[in-house]
Amino acid sequence: MSALLVVGMAVLLVGETGPEGVLNGLHPGHAVVNSFFLSVNRTTGMSTVDLAAIADATTAALLVLMFIGGASTSTAGGIKMGAFMVSLIVVMSTLRGRHRAEAFGREIPAPIVQRALTITVVGFTTHALGTWALEITDDQPFLPTLFEAMSAVANVGWTQNMTQSLSDAGAMVLVALMFLGRLGPLLIALSLPDVVSDTMRYPTAGVRIG
Repeated sequence: MSALLVVGMAVLLVGETGPEGVLNGLHPGHAVVNSFFLSVNRTTGMSTVDLAAIADATTAALLVLMFIGGASTSTAGGIKMGAFMVSLIVVMSTLRGRHRAEAFGREIPAPIVQRALTITVVGFTTHALGTWALEITDDQPFLPTLFEAMSAVANVGWTQNMTQSLSDAGAMVLVALMFLGRLGPLLIALSLPDVVSDTMRYPTAGVRIG
C-alpha cells in the first residue's frame, strides 16, 4: 500500500506540476500535500483539483491505481492489493519458468491463485464492457469515458465532469457498474472453496498459446 501511495504521489507531481498542470503555481509543499491527498483518496472520491483538467498521462495512471484499489479486507473498491499482488506473482513466476506461483521462498496455494486471477479478469472485463456500453449510450470523449467507467467499477466517485451530462441509459450503466464492482469481487472471494476437491480429474489436453 505504501508503494502505491508513493507511486500515486510521483505520478501527480510529475504530471501536474508542469506549466499546464493543475498543481502548477502552488508552493512545493502544497503540491506535495495535494498529491498525497489525491493518491490516498483514489478509493474514496475526494479531490482538491478539477480532475477534468488533469493531463491524459495522469488520467491513464489513475485508471490503473483505481483498478488496483485499496487493501484486502478493507471497504475500499478495486480488485484489492491482494488480488493484484498474487496476479503479479503468477506472471513473474511464469516468466521465470515456474509452473506454480512462488514468492519469497513460499508457494501460493492454487485456490488463492485462481481466486485472484478470476477477480482480476472479471474486473477488467466489467470495465471493458461498461466502457463499451457508455460509448453506445452517450457520445463522450473516449478517455473521460474510460475514467468514468473505472471510477464506477472501483466505487471511487471521481469524475471528469461527465456524470451530470450522461443520459438516463448512461446513468443506469454507471449504477450497474458500481453494483458489480462492489459485489463482484466479494462474491468471487466467498464462492470459491479454499480446498479443491480432487476426487475426479479429467485427462489433460494441450492448448496452443500465442
